[in-house]
Amino acid sequence: MIRRKIYREEQRLPKFVWLLVVPLTAVVAAVGYAIFQQSVSRQQLDPRPLSDGGVLLAGLVVFTLWWFSIYVLWRLRLIVEVDQECVTVQLIPLLGFRAVRLDNIIEFTPRFYRPILDYGGWGFRLGLKGWVYSVSGNQGVYLKLRHGWPLMIGSQSPEELAAAIARAKAVNSEG
Repeated sequence: MIRRKIYREEQRLPKFVWLLVVPLTAVVAAVGYAIFQQSVSRQQLDPRPLSDGGVLLAGLVVFTLWWFSIYVLWRLRLIVEVDQECVTVQLIPLLGFRAVRLDNIIEFTPRFYRPILDYGGWGFRLGLKGWVYSVSGNQGVYLKLRHGWPLMIGSQSPEELAAAIARAKAVNSEG
C-alpha cells in the first residue's frame, strides 16, 4: 500500500543564527594569522610556540570545524510529515529521525513551550519533559505516547499539524 501524505512542513533555521558565523570566522582568521606568523614570517606569538606541525594541525582542526559548522547551519532543516500510518520527524543533516505510529499516540495538543527550560534548547534531544525536535520558535505539537517518552514537535503551524494528525487518525480508524 502506498502511504499518502496528509501533511508536510519543512522548517529552516532563522536567519539571525547566521550571526554565529561572524565570531566563528574571527576565530578562524586569528588561527590563520597565527599560522602565517609562525610558519611563514617565523615570528613567534608565544614564548613557548608549537612546532610548525602542531600549528598546522591546530589550523586544520579549526578550519575543518569551521567548514563543518557552516555546512550544518546551511543544510539544517526539520521535516515533519503525517500520513495515514505515522508522524515522521527528520532533522537533516543530523541523524535525528523519528517515526511515531498513529496508534501509539494517545493525545496530541498544539502548545507553546520553553525550548531552553523545558528541553535544554533546540535540535533533537531528551529534556525534562520528553523528546523534542525543533529548529526555531516556541510552538509545536505535544504528543503523549502509549509507549515511550512524550514528544514535542516544533512547528510554525501547530494547529495545522494537529489537525493533520486528527485527520490521519480518523482515516486510520476507518479502515
